[in-house]
Amino acid sequence: MGGGADHHSPGRSRGFYQGLSHALAEHAKASFQLKRRQPDGSTVGEHLQAVWRSTGKRPPELDVPELPPGASEVWAAFCRLDSTRTSNGFGVDAITEARLVAWQQLHRVQLTPWEIECIQMLDILSMNDHAEQQQAKNKR
Repeated sequence: MGGGADHHSPGRSRGFYQGLSHALAEHAKASFQLKRRQPDGSTVGEHLQAVWRSTGKRPPELDVPELPPGASEVWAAFCRLDSTRTSNGFGVDAITEARLVAWQQLHRVQLTPWEIECIQMLDILSMNDHAEQQQAKNKR
């Protein structure tokens, strides 16, 4: 982390990072969809795997866009932060800047500004996904 991705890297344009961020977001959205819990407690991904096993045909929903090269460390950092979320009684808590600072200190890493922006973007996507799941649950 903090090893290469930076808005000010020589020879790298902002467009490069925007493209990388977009690809990371697409990977995240598809991953979040597959992890959604269904009323029976299984995930969407588990259901799709069962369909694949029983029919022999791989459902296209299992095809998650690849994690773009250069984004694996920021995705891993987000996943670690995401796995330690707490709840506020109305849903999950956001990953705050204070939490990001504490996480960096605890793990002795220095995230670049771009990595922090990506984690914040992933957090928004995750929070939106949690809200959609809650709305769907409330409609049942």
